[in-house]
Amino acid sequence: MAKHARLMIVIGLLTGTLGAPSISNAQTPLQFDCDAPVDQFSTEAQIVVLPVTVVGTISALVMASKDYVPSASVAIISADDKNGVGFQMNAPADDATALDVDHIEMQRGILKEITQGRVPATGAIPFSLTVSKLGDVAVTVGTIVFTAKFAPVARMKVAATCTSGHFKYLGSLSNAEAATISRTP
Repeated sequence: MAKHARLMIVIGLLTGTLGAPSISNAQTPLQFDCDAPVDQFSTEAQIVVLPVTVVGTISALVMASKDYVPSASVAIISADDKNGVGFQMNAPADDATALDVDHIEMQRGILKEITQGRVPATGAIPFSLTVSKLGDVAVTVGTIVFTAKFAPVARMKVAATCTSGHFKYLGSLSNAEAATISRTP
């Protein structure tokens, strides 16, 4: 993936200002119509407490890029934006028939990406991301499954981000503490 795309995803993951929480441990609907113009990004974040599970689908509706590859990601991030874990789907080309799936992890502000496989670019791609109170991470994207370990902290947020395309997120989120806390274009 181009360095510019990595930077855009990190920027997308790190945006947001925390709002005053109103606690609700029930399932919170997740609906994000993420429509980012060419070489731009859009993100939406919510405060959560661990354990947390995000489950749903992501549909790639339009992918158009110049310098930044089309991508969609879901991550659990510390409130200080220095640590996070999740997944990212990248389109190697605007007309790609498959998306690369990466395990993304940020430790002390340093991003690490590990390719896990590919999923079809058409239709609603099912996903789940779970982080336990102890930091055990389980991720499923389509038929791809991987696990990781994450150093949990007290204040966390879930961020859904897209770059250079139109992606539709549908699903639910457990242990949300507030409605949407931030949205970048």
